[in-house]
Amino acid sequence: MKRLAIHFSLFAALIFSGAAFALSPVLLIGGCSTSLSFPNVGCAPVGLNFANNIGQQNGITKSAAQFLTTMRAETGTGHVCDYAADTSGNWYCFAANTPRITNQGLLLEESRTNQIVNSNGITTANGWGAAQITLTAGQADNFGGSNASLMTGDGTSNVHLLQNNTFAYVSGTTYTLSIFAKYVSQQYVQLTFPTGEFGAVYGTFDLLNGNVVAGSTSGVTAAITKYSNGWYRLAISAAATSSATGDVMNFALSDGSNARVPSFTTSSSVTIICGQLETNPGSVGLATSPILTTSVAVTRAADVVTLANPPAFGSAYTLYASGVPNAPTTYNSNQFFMEAGDAGANNRFGMYRGNATAGLLFQNVVGGTGESIPGPSGTIAQGVLSKAAYGGTATSLSAALNGGTPSTINPTAIPAGSNLTQVAIGQRATGGLVIFNGYIQRIALWPNTALTAAQLQAITPINGYPFLLKRDIDPASNDDSPMFLEKAA
Repeated sequence: MKRLAIHFSLFAALIFSGAAFALSPVLLIGGCSTSLSFPNVGCAPVGLNFANNIGQQNGITKSAAQFLTTMRAETGTGHVCDYAADTSGNWYCFAANTPRITNQGLLLEESRTNQIVNSNGITTANGWGAAQITLTAGQADNFGGSNASLMTGDGTSNVHLLQNNTFAYVSGTTYTLSIFAKYVSQQYVQLTFPTGEFGAVYGTFDLLNGNVVAGSTSGVTAAITKYSNGWYRLAISAAATSSATGDVMNFALSDGSNARVPSFTTSSSVTIICGQLETNPGSVGLATSPILTTSVAVTRAADVVTLANPPAFGSAYTLYASGVPNAPTTYNSNQFFMEAGDAGANNRFGMYRGNATAGLLFQNVVGGTGESIPGPSGTIAQGVLSKAAYGGTATSLSAALNGGTPSTINPTAIPAGSNLTQVAIGQRATGGLVIFNGYIQRIALWPNTALTAAQLQAITPINGYPFLLKRDIDPASNDDSPMFLEKAA
C-alpha cells in the first residue's frame, strides 16, 4: 500500500531530531478516523489519539498536538530540550511549551531537577573525577549526538570509579541516581550513593543481559531499562540517613560480585552519558525523563496540558483515557488521567490512579464539596497500558477499567456542565498538580452523553482496537515526514 505523508506543518510543535515515523494512510469511516473510533460506540465528539498524533473535535481532524495548549518552560544554562522516548527506545527533543508526543503517547511529568552538572560532557576537563579509569569524549550517544564518553579501566588491580561534584543531602529524603550506559567490553557496572550519607547502598548491573545482578540487601531499589541501540538506563533510589555533603555520582566498573565498588583488574570499556540525581517529592523513588546539563544544575518544569477549546458540557457526560504510568504502585501523590473543572477547585469531574493501591479512583466535586466515588476492581500497573472510562448523570455514575466489570453508584450530584470550563490532560484541572507521570496514549470526551455501563466496559478492554504506531527508518529514502498507521499488522 502506498504511504501517505502528513507533512511537518501538522507537527510544528514537535522536534523529531531527523528521525522518521512511518505509518500507513489514515482511514476515515463516515468522517471518523478508525484510530479514534470505539467498538459499538463510534467516535466521541472530542477524541485525541496521541500515539498516532491524530485528533478530532467538532468534525475537524488534524494532529492531536494542534488541539492542545501546553505550558512547560525551559530555563537555565544549556537547557534547550526536554525529552520523550518512542516505543523503540529512541529519545526525541521537544522545545519549550510543546507537547511531548511520540508513538508511546503524550508524556506528562512533574517538575524535577538534575543536580549533576556536565551530565552530557563526562570528562575530567568538565570536573568529573576518574579513579583508575580513562574517559574518552566524542562517542555516539542515544540523543542524536556525539556527547557520550568511553569509560575504560586502566588495567590495574584496583577500584575503577567515576565521580561527580558534591551535593548537600537531607536525612529522610529519597533520591534517585541514574545514568545511561552501553556495553562495549565491560559487562558489569555499579551505581552507589556515598556511604556517609546513605550507608552501603548500591546496585550492580549486567549490560549484556540487561538485569540487576546484585545490591545491598535493604534501603535501596535498583532498576534497569532498555533503550535503543544497546543503551540501558540504570537507576537506584534510597533515602539519605544523614544530612551531610557527599558525592553526587559514584559509578564503578564491577566484577559482578556482591561487593560495593570492588577492586579487580580490568581494561574493559563502557559508553556512558547523562548522569542524573533527582530529589523525589515523597519516600518512593522514580527516575524521570533525562535532563541534560552543562555547567549548572537544570530544572525541567512540569507539563501543563489542557484542551485549547474545551467543549460545552451538558447534564450528562463521559470521560475516557488510556495510558502507561511510570510511577510505582505506591507513590507520594495520585496520578490523574484527566479532569474537567472550573478555574479553581470548586467543581471537578475526573479520574485518577490512586497513590496507595494503584486502583482507579474518581473526583466528583460540586460547589466545593467532594464525594467519594468507589472505582471498579483492578490495578493500574506500573509500565503497563490501562484503559479507564467514567461518566453518567446526576442520578447514576458508572466506571470501567480494562474491560472489567463496571461499578455503578447513585451520586448526590455532579457538576453543572456550565461549570466545567476547562479540560486538563494528565493532571487536575487546576493545572500542574498530581500529574500522571507517564504516557497518556488516548483520550475521548462525550460532553453531552452518558455512556452506559456496558458501553464503558466495551471501550476499555486492553486487547480491543489495537491501533498502533510503528517506527520505521527507511535508509533508501530521504523522506523524514511523519505518517499515520491505523491498524496493527
